[in-house]
Amino acid sequence: AEMAQMLLPLASVAREIMNQRKGRIRAIAIVKRENDSERDEENDDDEEDMTIVEILGWRDVPHMRELLRRLKSILCRKPGEDESSGIRPLLLDFQGFPRHNQDLVDLSIEIPFFSMHSTERTILDRILQRNRAQEIPTDDQWFYLEQFLSGINTLLELLRQPGTPFLAEDRNVGNKSNKYVLEELAEKCIEAWDEEMFRAQYQDWWDMVIRQRQLSTGGALGETGAEPQPSLTELSETIRDTEIELSIAMASKDQLKMVLRRLQALRDDHESRFSIMSKIVNEVGQREMNENIIVTDPDSNETDFPKLSIPGLLGKQLLMAGEVLPVG
Repeated sequence: AEMAQMLLPLASVAREIMNQRKGRIRAIAIVKRENDSERDEENDDDEEDMTIVEILGWRDVPHMRELLRRLKSILCRKPGEDESSGIRPLLLDFQGFPRHNQDLVDLSIEIPFFSMHSTERTILDRILQRNRAQEIPTDDQWFYLEQFLSGINTLLELLRQPGTPFLAEDRNVGNKSNKYVLEELAEKCIEAWDEEMFRAQYQDWWDMVIRQRQLSTGGALGETGAEPQPSLTELSETIRDTEIELSIAMASKDQLKMVLRRLQALRDDHESRFSIMSKIVNEVGQREMNENIIVTDPDSNETDFPKLSIPGLLGKQLLMAGEVLPVG
């Protein structure tokens, strides 16, 4: 919930830029003086101490637009096909799961929301993610999170610039009212964002997910070399068996006799159903395939029955005979 509260202003800013400004952003650089606070008024025009700082490079523009698109798709009131009312898609991004993974063609059109800052690759290689798997460290589980935080810091730095110069001006896109709305959203976004808090909350959430998975599947939860712990399913079955044993031990003789009669009635019902079913299978086999099918009774103590295939009991024989299987 706290992560969503910090992401909500970012999502609002992203929707304003992508919807009202059509996602038209451009690379910008600013002129910055070194030791600006210590300079005198007489040397304000000295150009030797001025440096050009690139806030958003031209290579990073597609990745920033992709970051805005992903922020735009979360925390929506009326989610659509590629939108969500929560932050689950973004949490999957932090774990490295692609959003377009239907096939290789679908996966190739996905643009990463971060740049690897490689000088050997062109912008087309970056968009098509060529050799991208070799550049991403597989042993760093916080890699995508840190790249996201770096992108957010760049976005906040862009929003702090007066006049939002990173937004491309267009006669048909945006007006004065939209600029005021964007400025108000940017102020709320800068005020609500806390990088260290967001990083700590995500790491705590991830540790909780790992702990829950270990509890569900079982395994060693303590130090290295500790005995594996049973899963929740195994624990529930153990509790259920223990309750049955205690109820049998505390039951009276009349209650045990009544349970025995019920078990005998269930066994008799099972035998009668099996007898009818075996006769039906034998008749169908002789009539349809001219084969005598004998069905054997499974062990009476066997509780786990084998799963039938999708075609059914006689599906293989019908398929070998070239028959069309009915649906349902």
